[in-house]
Amino acid sequence: VAAEDEKKEILFDRLRAETLKQIMDPGWGRRLAVSFRMIQTKNGLLKLGVRTEELDRVIQEGKELAKWKLAELLREQFEERATIGDLSSPAGELVEKKIRATVGNLEKLGAKPTQEQLTQIRDRANGKMFEIMLVELSEIQQGIRIHEIPYLRQREKIALEVLGRVAKESKIHWQEAKRLVTT
Repeated sequence: VAAEDEKKEILFDRLRAETLKQIMDPGWGRRLAVSFRMIQTKNGLLKLGVRTEELDRVIQEGKELAKWKLAELLREQFEERATIGDLSSPAGELVEKKIRATVGNLEKLGAKPTQEQLTQIRDRANGKMFEIMLVELSEIQQGIRIHEIPYLRQREKIALEVLGRVAKESKIHWQEAKRLVTT
């Protein structure tokens, strides 16, 4: 009986994991392979006497886990976005595409974030990056005062571009911070 319970638990974990994979990576080829493994896992659980209500509960747990993972992924993508000075660049367009895909996956799960929630996530990421970039800019400018190197000038330009964009987008008082950095 203990071995059978252990086998059920292993299959339940596999079913949760396959549900998560199906949602996180919805590509056609991946979806087909995952669906096949899910059917095999469900059949194995049914043979062990698991009721379909239990299967539905475990699949729902996998979906809830996917919502949590997607929300975390969305936060990370906004943090990545906050490091880009020009969102019309290839890197900016790529991260915007990733964000749209993640929001779409959340919507499929019935957990689409509101525009207000997206703005809060964006502003939190921008604020975090703004503080980091202020410190980095200060260090870069200190290096430039010691020795003028083109590489440092390029890094300064990028840091100023990122600071300017995130400050404008999230209404951060950039002019006050700019005075602190350049003095």
